[in-house]
Amino acid sequence: MDKSIEKFDEVFEIVVSMAKTKMMMNSHKGDISDISSDVLLDCTRREIIELKQAIDDGNYVHIIEEVADVMNFAVASAYHAIQDYRNRNEKTT
Repeated sequence: MDKSIEKFDEVFEIVVSMAKTKMMMNSHKGDISDISSDVLLDCTRREIIELKQAIDDGNYVHIIEEVADVMNFAVASAYHAIQDYRNRNEKTT
């Protein structure tokens, strides 16, 4: 395995775990997959600002939580792209 990937294996596990937890905690707000790609991008930008603040504050737990939030919006954007890719033939017929 590539050493750079190996070095971050534990970090990936921690962030994915936090992302799943945050996704469950925020599920009362509605299905993230129903949010348009443009809105998801705006949400990602806001989360990056919050991540910057957490970094500036040196709040380690908050940093991980904000990385997880950024990841969730990015994953939702990827979900849209995958769905569009899978449905591309239906759009041309």
